[in-house]
Amino acid sequence: MITLLNILRGNQRLARNIVHLHISISDTCKDWIVDNPVFLEIMKILRDIGTFKSFAFNGLTSNPKFPAGPRIIRKLFRPFVAPFITSLELAHVKDVPISVIETCESLKALVLVSVTINPSHSSKSRRRPQLRRLEHRSSGDAMLYLLNTSKALAQPAIDTTKLRAVTVQAISKNELRDMQNLIDAASGSLERLQLRQMNPVGKRQADFVMFSGFGSFMDLVNLGQCKRLRSLKMDVIFNSIADEYLDGITSVLRSVTTDASNFNLEISVEAGMTFFIPFDRCCDADWVSFASQISRLSTGKHFRLHLILAYIFEDRNRTSPYRKAKAKAKFMEECQQKFDNLISKKIGSILKNKNDIFLDVELKLFPGSEYDMPYWIDLDG
Repeated sequence: MITLLNILRGNQRLARNIVHLHISISDTCKDWIVDNPVFLEIMKILRDIGTFKSFAFNGLTSNPKFPAGPRIIRKLFRPFVAPFITSLELAHVKDVPISVIETCESLKALVLVSVTINPSHSSKSRRRPQLRRLEHRSSGDAMLYLLNTSKALAQPAIDTTKLRAVTVQAISKNELRDMQNLIDAASGSLERLQLRQMNPVGKRQADFVMFSGFGSFMDLVNLGQCKRLRSLKMDVIFNSIADEYLDGITSVLRSVTTDASNFNLEISVEAGMTFFIPFDRCCDADWVSFASQISRLSTGKHFRLHLILAYIFEDRNRTSPYRKAKAKAKFMEECQQKFDNLISKKIGSILKNKNDIFLDVELKLFPGSEYDMPYWIDLDG
């Protein structure tokens, strides 16, 4: 760290190009951060130069507790971070003092990943961060405090009246119910919404069986008040236990009553990730009701629909590599034909007279042994 300090002292041009700072901590090595004079001197240099605008703080181990409590607010955030940053990411850390967020009055973008909030350290600030973009994954409890849904604070910790873009990743019904509170709070300004079903790998089967296909969206999510909404993306997982895969997606679309003249809809469906299922089950879902909602939504609008079906199929063929490759190629060709038939007959037939719709469809086929679902957090929105 001494080396970094000496570099910054001797190279102002380099220091002026530092716009983002990322700090990672473990559960056993964290409290040094507010008592290390070299680190604090580095922060002073970055503050005085004035180009430092983005800050990320994450735990390296299993959700360590946020270090030093109120001291980190007094000695690090208030003097060096809060007045200057416009973007903040907190990931895999628990018991974050709520004032970490409250005191960042210029904050425009906030990302929370597996974060819990300690509301007892509220700053009582009258001016709250007025967010433009918010993303959270498995941080529903934190959102309850930020929006003051629990009424634990005198006021919400964030101002959502100018919030334009929201991304939520979820796995449980409770998280989806909490998401509605956020949608309601931002409904007057919300333009872009992404709903992502989390990768359930490592979760109990009951967690994602209840959630599969977003089957209970009708009771959980309503976009009827989002009159400025112009972009909606949904990433979901189809699963062999759910009988009516598209009900949840269709019910979300049914609630949309946007006034936007241009609308972008992207639906990404992954089938067979948690359980291998026949491809025909994907094609037998109620795509007609889905297409009917597309037809309704697109009336009087320039409308773009991007539909992606990623199918992970079982490849247990134990024959020779040549025969296995040949069987795989034949199966993939059959799937493509069925998908083309689905698009032309169930979707295309309803949308054929819609001249303002741009329809972009993709079928992605993966042998189960070759498929690896990526984990992503969208920081650019």
